[in-house]
Amino acid sequence: MTNAKDNQLEINKAVSTLKTNLKKLRSNATEWHNTQFKSANDSLYAMFAELYTLYEQCKNNIDDDVETQVRKYVSEACKRKGIKFKAKKPTLQALLVKYLFDDGITADCKRISSYVRVFTLCTTLDEVNSSNIAKWISERGGVENIRQQQTKNSLTTNERSVEGEKLLKSAEEQSSFENDLTQTYAATKTDEVVLLVGIQQADGSVSIRHTIYGEETNSNIKGKTAIRNALANVYSKHKELAEKTAKQNEAEQQLETEEDAAEEALNNSNSTTEKVELKEAA
Repeated sequence: MTNAKDNQLEINKAVSTLKTNLKKLRSNATEWHNTQFKSANDSLYAMFAELYTLYEQCKNNIDDDVETQVRKYVSEACKRKGIKFKAKKPTLQALLVKYLFDDGITADCKRISSYVRVFTLCTTLDEVNSSNIAKWISERGGVENIRQQQTKNSLTTNERSVEGEKLLKSAEEQSSFENDLTQTYAATKTDEVVLLVGIQQADGSVSIRHTIYGEETNSNIKGKTAIRNALANVYSKHKELAEKTAKQNEAEQQLETEEDAAEEALNNSNSTTEKVELKEAA
């Protein structure tokens, strides 16, 4: 009997020690998560923001040759570091991210791949830019959580621009504009997407000040990137409006269903009351 009691005491002591150590470890883990881990992630997201700034400077430049020169520089730098890419012509996002984080030696493909995928996703979202990318990633649980939630049917900027062009050409005309440049290309660039840049006026109108074509005769300045981004915006705005409309229709349908249910309940209640009144009258 004594041995059984002693054994139980030893078991209780061992369990108590394990619980104490586990609580201490948990406390250390919580402190690490709230300090070192958070600090490391904050630094990572800050680097994403700085990288996005460089990306914007490159993509928003009206001259496509700027992107070409940057791509060439980063590609050669990655090649010297021994960094490998699956695609024959990597995207600018992939080049920038791998140049920044991949040392060409460490076998950590999954982590770098996650960085590339999330950074690329951010560059395709109209609501994300260099000023808020760090906050956007943090609010969604971090890089890995975003990567896991990203659906396979997410569209790239190029894919959105293709869909945007289809939507643009099927949309109803809102107004018409012409100048000497548009008249010059009337015969050779018919049905080509043209970007008009204007300034909002106080009377509600827009004053058109500049016309952008993908390519112009006798000019090295190209507008393909600006037009592609504008078409991607067409697609995103169309999708946003469609989602809002769908939610509104769903809310209206729900309200209608609730009103029908309330009316049915009221009718049933009135029917029951009438039956009771008839029974009492009889």
